[in-house]
Amino acid sequence: LRQLLVGFIAMGIILLGLFSFKSWEEENQDMRRNLAIQAGFAEKNSQAVFDNIGTRMEMLGMLLAKMDLADHSELVQSTLKEFQSSHPGIVAVTLVSPNGVTLLSANTVPGDALPDFRRDTAYLRAFLFDLNNTYSYNIGRNQFGMGLNQWHFPFRHTVQDSRGNPLFVIQAAISVESAGFLWSDLPLYPGSHVGLIRNDGYIQLLWPSPESEQVLNKPQTGALMQTLISYPGMISGAYEGKSSIDN
Repeated sequence: LRQLLVGFIAMGIILLGLFSFKSWEEENQDMRRNLAIQAGFAEKNSQAVFDNIGTRMEMLGMLLAKMDLADHSELVQSTLKEFQSSHPGIVAVTLVSPNGVTLLSANTVPGDALPDFRRDTAYLRAFLFDLNNTYSYNIGRNQFGMGLNQWHFPFRHTVQDSRGNPLFVIQAAISVESAGFLWSDLPLYPGSHVGLIRNDGYIQLLWPSPESEQVLNKPQTGALMQTLISYPGMISGAYEGKSSIDN
């Protein structure tokens, strides 16, 4: 009888263990499905917002190409301000010549000295790369300063003439706080973040926003980047490991 009782107890422990493991596995799968839904929403929403800005910027470029920028600077500046006000995440809009000279800014008063960033080699290198890129718009890495006392990233569209030569570049500065406009309504899984990370490891946007200097000023090296580097063709999936954002 004692042996039979011990057998029942052992069987009960095994069944309880199997049940606990099954419950844990189902909870883990539910969490991954929830995270996948959130990531998919973030991807589609941000792509739609960026595409909308790019399309509007392309239309703005066609309009400005018909104007004489020098003789109608006040009208051009008014047009830039209107474009900026229609996109809450944009904190500055400028027109830049193909050699990197700032031609006009929506945030300055006519007659004020315009900023010249050509001495910043990293800025000029990125600008010239975007100038010769064939995409309809290009998104640069986050930066602090460059005329703005906040973290932001450049969003550029090159306006070309009929022969395909660049006339000027429309450059918008998008605040990293725009992540709040994109994803503040997203019901995040407790303790999770949602964001965009570049192929070079730098974070583009992150929500909820932590201290910007801790995550925007250096490339990430944690489990996510290690997974992306190890599986460059993977477009969806899960990873596990230590985060370089918050350890």
